[in-house]
Amino acid sequence: MERRNIRLPNGGTLELEVTERFYDAIRFEYSLDENIEITDDHIRLFVHDKTNRAVIKAEREIIISG
Repeated sequence: MERRNIRLPNGGTLELEVTERFYDAIRFEYSLDENIEITDDHIRLFVHDKTNRAVIKAEREIIISG
């Protein structure tokens, strides 16, 4: 497990403990070759995208069941 501190555009820091499986998920999502280094930007965009999708899905479920 590796610890990464990623600078956010608002000046904050996103602190993550990442595994090779997490890197594999990013490579799969963005069709990156195994030899490409995963950058902080890849991680930041991946986390933002997945979180955004989860929030949208939860909001839809609330509206449907509401």
